[in-house]
Amino acid sequence: MRLLKTAILLLGFWALPAHADDRVVPLEVVQQLYAEPEAGDDNAEIVDIPMPMSAELGDLLSDDQARGSINGTGIGHLDFDWMVNGQDAKITNLQIKRVAVTALSPDDPKREIIVAQFDNFDDPTRISYFWKYDADRGWLIEDVTGWSQDGLVWTLSLLLKYGQ
Repeated sequence: MRLLKTAILLLGFWALPAHADDRVVPLEVVQQLYAEPEAGDDNAEIVDIPMPMSAELGDLLSDDQARGSINGTGIGHLDFDWMVNGQDAKITNLQIKRVAVTALSPDDPKREIIVAQFDNFDDPTRISYFWKYDADRGWLIEDVTGWSQDGLVWTLSLLLKYGQ
């Protein structure tokens, strides 16, 4: 269910008018995404917030949502919550850091990688968000990768295109 809500939020943000939003700071967006729920709320989930997506990634998410509608299951190629690398989440030992990306030339767009490392039900997990600055729309997520101790490694755009 959270996956569907997240997809709707992502698609909603992706569809906003094209103008640079300099208020979006990649590190802060990811920190908000994994913000701790209110103390004592045993049913709390990771916070659903609008996340700015590149046009390509937004199109892939939209296509996958449509694929789920067409097949009647509501599930497309993406059948897990990619923000936690699983169906459910119990996040502990959260660390979020920014990885500097050096431009090779002055014409290269600004880029950042934000890495969220945590244990999900005691399984070490790493989700990396790849951001690019667009002069018209501001900071956008270009892609996401995930890793877990069980050897599962994935790239969101490839899962959306080809399935698992």
